[in-house]
Amino acid sequence: QNSATKIYSMLNGEFINYIKNTNANSVFYLLSWINKKNKRNYIIQFCYIKILITNLLDDDDVYAELSQEQKLSHYCSFIYEKKLEDKVYLYSSSKNGIINIWDLYKKVLINNININGSILCHIIQWDNKYAIVANYNGKSFKVINLETLSAENDIGDSHTKEVKSIKKIRHPLLGDSLLTAGNDNTIKLWSI
Repeated sequence: QNSATKIYSMLNGEFINYIKNTNANSVFYLLSWINKKNKRNYIIQFCYIKILITNLLDDDDVYAELSQEQKLSHYCSFIYEKKLEDKVYLYSSSKNGIINIWDLYKKVLINNININGSILCHIIQWDNKYAIVANYNGKSFKVINLETLSAENDIGDSHTKEVKSIKKIRHPLLGDSLLTAGNDNTIKLWSI
């Protein structure tokens, strides 16, 4: 029980409760989501083999358990909304080089982007057209076109060891910029 996902108050730091049944899963990443159709807050947990979506305040309310035939470790994700189409997509990165695209309202896998030979760690949405994903074993990061569902660029050898994490920041002089962190104990700043 102690290894389960825990909820704490942001007001006073007090422990609220455990999300039940999460101690049976290896959880790699957490993402919050407000479902605009049913007006509920969810926590999305990216685990070994599955993605669990649970009501943040009522863990008996399991919205979905997403999985597929191919057994994947789901490492990271972002939510991409197409407001004009009333669609909400979940893009999740995985250990075997596949970015899965899930329809969150229909609770189904709708597509994927296969980047062969890559261990894909952290993934972010850059803007409405591009995403960026850390290519762990390639010591690089890849630029993904969200319209064509393809990898457009590989910024290779960006680190001397594996790239684990990427973050978008707003730099005071450079504007939108990217931070990458690798197992080479370095953090690099990239500007467009």
